[in-house]
Amino acid sequence: FLGHIEINRSVAFFIVAGDKPFPDFFVPLEKLNGAKVGDHVIVRLVKWDKDDRKPQGEVITVINANNASDLAMKEILVDARFPLAFEQEVLREAEALSPNITREELSKRRDCRDILTFTIDPVDARDFDDAISIRNLDNGNYEIGVHIADVSHFVKPGSILDKAAYERATSVYL
Repeated sequence: FLGHIEINRSVAFFIVAGDKPFPDFFVPLEKLNGAKVGDHVIVRLVKWDKDDRKPQGEVITVINANNASDLAMKEILVDARFPLAFEQEVLREAEALSPNITREELSKRRDCRDILTFTIDPVDARDFDDAISIRNLDNGNYEIGVHIADVSHFVKPGSILDKAAYERATSVYL
């Protein structure tokens, strides 16, 4: 469930976001997992016994946002059941990748590193994978290049990264 945390003395409550009526959750302080008063969080229902007036939950994610629009975007993603983070195993595999490209691999590609190229992704983008380039040709014409990153050299078929990419193989524009 998506909502925010309120703490009164030694008791924490989770207030569910949205228009549908739903009771507040009781969250034991040891189950806040770093959440503070007013934090937007995702909470998992832990138990709700028949005689309990309030369900009990635990914070599974604190939604860190840089600004109001970032928070709104993350809330929409959570509401649509998109994950906000990668599993540790996926992050470890990504961090282990080498940025070096062998001469053999370079021989298979057109090397554009000496061409003046600009990213067209906004400064707050999560990735910088789209770009344009411009250069003067010997015949006096200009060449305009449209570039998109190709990660196939790094992401091997069947790898943990490949499987994570397959599961997330969609673009969401808000």
